[in-house]
Parts: sequence; C-alpha cells; structure tokens
Amino acid sequence: MLPRLWRPRRDATSLGFVLPRSIFCTLLLAAAATALPAQESVDSATGSVIRGIELHRHDVFDTAEATSWIPRLANSLHITTQPYVIQREFLFRTGQPYDSVLVAETGRNLRSLGLFRDVRIDSVHTDSGLVVRVITQDGWTTRPAMRFRSVGGDVIIGFQFVEDNFLGTATRLGVGYTNDPDRSTLAFEFRQPRLLKRKIGLGLRYEDRSDGQVAFGALEQPFYSIAGAFGFRVDGETRDETVYQYRDGSSDAVDSLTRRYAAVRGAAAWALSRPAKGYLRVGIAGQVRRDDFLPAEVDGNLTKTVTGAAGPYAEVSWARYQETEGFVTFSRTEDINLSTTIRLGVYIAPDIWGYERTGIGPVASLRTGTVFPGGFLILDAIADGLYASAGLDSGGVVLSGTLAWRSDSNSLLTLHADGGWLRNPAPGEEFDIGLRNGPRAFGIHSFTCDQAFFTTAEYRRLVVPRVAGLFAVGLAGFVDYGGAWWRGDPRRTGTDVGVGLRLGFLRAPIGDLARIDVAWRFANDAKSDGVVLAIGKGFAFSLSANRPRR
Repeated sequence: MLPRLWRPRRDATSLGFVLPRSIFCTLLLAAAATALPAQESVDSATGSVIRGIELHRHDVFDTAEATSWIPRLANSLHITTQPYVIQREFLFRTGQPYDSVLVAETGRNLRSLGLFRDVRIDSVHTDSGLVVRVITQDGWTTRPAMRFRSVGGDVIIGFQFVEDNFLGTATRLGVGYTNDPDRSTLAFEFRQPRLLKRKIGLGLRYEDRSDGQVAFGALEQPFYSIAGAFGFRVDGETRDETVYQYRDGSSDAVDSLTRRYAAVRGAAAWALSRPAKGYLRVGIAGQVRRDDFLPAEVDGNLTKTVTGAAGPYAEVSWARYQETEGFVTFSRTEDINLSTTIRLGVYIAPDIWGYERTGIGPVASLRTGTVFPGGFLILDAIADGLYASAGLDSGGVVLSGTLAWRSDSNSLLTLHADGGWLRNPAPGEEFDIGLRNGPRAFGIHSFTCDQAFFTTAEYRRLVVPRVAGLFAVGLAGFVDYGGAWWRGDPRRTGTDVGVGLRLGFLRAPIGDLARIDVAWRFANDAKSDGVVLAIGKGFAFSLSANRPRR
C-alpha cells in the first residue's frame, strides 16, 4: 500500500490517490544476484532420474472412512479433483533428475490451491527406477454456510454458497450476502487460476451494496515457482460508494463522503536470477486512475479526474519454508513462509499526468523469518512516502512481528505485535480497529486514526482431536492490548482478557479455526468495562504488515 498523492491539478474536489505497493519499485544492486545461493538441480543423496510419476487421488472420505451412509453420501455429492488440475502443478517430469527442492515446492503449490486436506509426495525405488508418488485427499469445498462475527452489540452476519472446486476443476463460484453495522452487501464471484493456456488466471467479483456498487476483474500469470521466469497482471476496479468516517471510538459516523473510483493497473516482472532457493526479479508497473470525493450532504456532480503513475521495482528473496501443524489449524500440514524477501522501488507521478506537482515515491519492504526449537518467528515491515518540492506529502510505515511456540504437539503459544504511522491517509484508508481485528472485546470502529498498535498473547490447547471424524475442539486463553489515535490527540487504547473455544473442521481444505471467546473488557474513554462475547475465525491479527485499505 502506497501513500496518497496530492490533489490532481484538474480537480479541486479530489482528496486522494492510493496505489498498490507492487506498482512502485526501483532496481536492486546487480550484486544481489551473486549473493543468491547456487542451484543444485540434482538431489545430492540419490542423483536418480525420475522413471515414472504415480498420481493417487482420494475423495473427502477414503475407503476406510466411508463405512456409513453419511460419508458415502458426501463422496457421491463431491467430484474429485481432476487429474490435470493436479498434474499442471508438477514442477518435475519423467526423465528429469530427482530434485527434492522442486518436490517440496510442488507440495506447497498443491496445498496453496485450497482444495486438499492432505498432500503427500514420496519417492520409491522400483525395478524400473525411481518413481515419484503423489497422493492427494480432497477437502469438502462446497460451503453453504452462515458467517457470523460478533463483539458485544456489533454483529456481522452473512450467508454464502461457495464452491471452490466446481466439477473438480479448481474453479471458484460464489454468491453471498453480508450485513454489518456499515452496510449490506450482495456479492458474486468467479475465479479460475489457469483459464487460458493453463497459465493465465481470471478473477471476477461484483458487489451490490446498500450504498453503492463495486466491481473488480483481474487477468494474471503469476510466478508459479521460485524458478519462474516471467509473470504479469492486469486488473481493473470500479467503485461507486459511500465512505464513512469515525472518531473517538463511536460506531456512529461523524462524516460521510461520496466516492467515485475507477482504475486500470498493469504490471510485468522478469527473473534475472533463478537459483533453486531464491530469485532476483525486476519489473515495471503503472496505472490510470480516477478517485474523486464529495461530501455526501453536498448536492452536486463529481468532477471526473484522470491521473497516472508508473515505476520500476525489484525483489530479491532467499526462500525458506517450514512445514508444521497446529498453527493455523489443529491437524493439517501447513507451509509457513520464513523467506527473507526485500523489495525496493520508486514510482513517478509527473504533473503532465494530472498532478499539481511532480512527485517521487520510494517504497521498501522487508520480510524475514527464523526457526528455533519448537517454534518460529516472522518479522515484516513496509514503508513508503511521496516527496515533492514541498517535502513529504504523504506516506506510512507499518511493522509486524509474530512468534509461535509449541511445547508439545497439542499446544500453541502465539505472541504478536504490530504498529504503524500514516501521514495524510485518504478518506477510508486510515487505521480502523475493532470487530474484524485488534482487541477482540471492542466493537466496530473503536479505534480510527493515523497511528495504531496492537499486541496480543494467546495460549491454545487441543483437547478433543476428533469428534465424529468431522471436527476438533480446543480451548484458549488470551490477553489483548492495543489502540489508535490521531496525531495530536490523546492516546486511546483498549485492553481485554478472556478464554475461548476453538473449533477446527477436519474435512475442510481451508483451515481457519472458528473461535468463541468470552472476554473481560477494561473500560476506556469510550467503552465501559464488562463481559463481552466475541465470535470470529482465525487469529485477531495478520502475519503480514499491511497498510489499511478499504
């Protein structure tokens, strides 16, 4: 996420312009390429050539589990993932030397599809030579579900029907309805990650909101492996919406703005170096954008303003992943990204492309991780700014750190801290903590600001590994402390402590735990103390440092 640009010279009503951080970057020193580890394409232990590849696909319930009519009915209603969907993710081929790095990456790619509850890749020696055996077990990807998140009197409720693996083709189709304290939304979505030539994906989403409409579409060819040579993305987005602004912990908006937004963005990147355990990529990206605001109470037409920006970027990474269980889920194999990745860039917004003054915006991000006995640590940071002749116009810094430690296979301790500072955020793109993230006993818009922090500690323990073969049950204790405030205002914080129930669904390919928490909220200047019921899923934080965005 990048800083807001100043007012375009052709529109006195425009208040902001935010570009995604992937658009701006500058080239890294060429010496970084030589710092990457050398590729070892042949497994040093065997040096064997792959003579065959076996694929074994299993339904949601395998033969040993499908002993009653319920699992047999589930299997009959589910279409097992098609062989070509799995095979197109293979990074190894018959006749090539066996490479344990590519085998491990193939497993990660298959798990990241969100279709399988189990993926195993083994190598076996036969009379004909080395054979790679790929075993997948589908998860239940048809999700007619009710979404519910609650903190005290603030509730998000929704109904959705999503199929992530339509006809076994990894195609996502979905329709859903959500009602939260701000608006109601009817949404439709489609996504096929390899629609064209089995390389180029298409994603579409449309939201019909009570206060406007949002439409989004993207066409992309990502880097499907660490050794990928080329990737690109083109996307477009339109928004006709109302932006609400909040202060002082109140869930009632103090102001609202009418917003008209449209953007077309494009980016392409090439790999200059592709060792087995890292890469150096450079690229260029740009966009054409309209972003106009008008106070909702003003009766008038928004001036249509068009602006543009572009810039180069570079990214270097030393790849490292840790396979674990019991972090996001209770029982599923998870791939934790501990790679050290550095991204640097610069973007240019010249006055001839619609701005009052020409600006230069540097962008930097760093993510790294490490393992220690029983756990791991992840650190993430992003920083950006927009500079012109008058100095810094806008920008921000966000930092994040997460530590996870397991004393045994059934327990997990997580410690997390994040914080950030913004300068001149666009309306609706300031920090907004409550209900969805942050201290879990505080409701929607409890903390809105340009400065924020959040810390949390949670200890979780698995108590019942399997209930009817469908879900697992755990207990948790936690403490949260965080807050947000506008520069120049008194610091506003909130604290809560509590206990909760954790539910993990064993047949689902996506493993976020459902959580039901009972918390004691300590009073602050806007909220009284008392017992609060908080219902949600996953963690109350993100593993990544993210700039706030609508």
